[in-house]
Amino acid sequence: MKIKATLYLILLVYIFSCNTEKNADLPKYKIDLRKGLDNREQQFVLSDFVRDLEFVPLETSQECLLSDIYELKVTNDFILISDRKKLLKFGKDGRFIQRIGRTGKGPSEHGRNIKFNVNEHTNEAYILSNRYQVNVYDLQSGAFKRDFTLPFITSRFDFIPDNKCLFFTMEFSPKLDSTITEIFVTDSAGVKIDSVPDFNRLKNNNNVAGSVMLQRNNGFLNYKGHWKDTLYRINNNLEKQSYIAFDCNNDVSWYDLNVEPEMNGKLDDFIAVSKVLEEEKYLYLTLQMGIPSAGEERVFKNMLFNKNTMELSPIKGIRDDIHCGIIFWPKFIIDEVMIDHYSAYELLENYERLKNEFDFSDEFKSIVKDLSENDNAVLVIGKMR
Repeated sequence: MKIKATLYLILLVYIFSCNTEKNADLPKYKIDLRKGLDNREQQFVLSDFVRDLEFVPLETSQECLLSDIYELKVTNDFILISDRKKLLKFGKDGRFIQRIGRTGKGPSEHGRNIKFNVNEHTNEAYILSNRYQVNVYDLQSGAFKRDFTLPFITSRFDFIPDNKCLFFTMEFSPKLDSTITEIFVTDSAGVKIDSVPDFNRLKNNNNVAGSVMLQRNNGFLNYKGHWKDTLYRINNNLEKQSYIAFDCNNDVSWYDLNVEPEMNGKLDDFIAVSKVLEEEKYLYLTLQMGIPSAGEERVFKNMLFNKNTMELSPIKGIRDDIHCGIIFWPKFIIDEVMIDHYSAYELLENYERLKNEFDFSDEFKSIVKDLSENDNAVLVIGKMR
């Protein structure tokens, strides 16, 4: 009798473990994008999302002119910004401190079209150029420390403890690139020590390159290929799980998506999630609406997903009801802050347009007073509720 009871207990444990493992592979959120697009478009006010809002004008001089804000990182002491060509370090007040690295072909110099990230475990800034060349600089002094060349093409990268770098590879059709490795793990000198495969790459029958979007949230890295319909998260132990499944309901699967230069059969009805930002209560989604013909501009739509009610809303915008009435949409979410940015021209135009309708804050009036049209952008930083 005891033997039967023991066998029964073992069977129960086995069944439970199998179900637990199966459930771990299920996404936490399933979002029907087309159903959400049919919902009524809404507009929100910024005070419902943030408890405090700060304007940070970036210093403007010949040495620190930015053509755009492509990537931005905030550390305890600095704000680092890249316009794809250079990496600039500012103080938290927007004061320019220094340029990190230089463009060129010599020692310590990087190529054009850069991406960067900050390894806060080692207090270093990494600059990636030409998709495989990495330069490493001291974050405090900006001094060059070392460089290395990767034996693979990468699109994004981040860091985990124990001095490990995670490099996310570009995703191509197997006709062009047979690798199934989506993440290479290296040490701080670029030496490979581990990898994470994606066997779904074997199903690719397309001719588009998939680049990865990354966001760190609550100790996890969230990542998704640009055209893909699943967002994954991976922890410091390299344990990967499906986190968000987007139901795009496209006629053509990403795996079979072929885009030709002439695009006679352009895909007006194709939708893809091009960016996902997450905080405690909401997901901020940016959708690409259709695939245009060559020369046509891409069209984007912002949507807000409430993680508590599971409601997905097309959104006109989040109006700043605190300072200046401008439409806010987070371009970066880092820890407990969300960040948008505006050109000096946009803020000046907004002031002239709304000065008879909106009660501007004294802080905003002071910033506008000191702005010129050709100044660097102004960061708008909101501390979330």
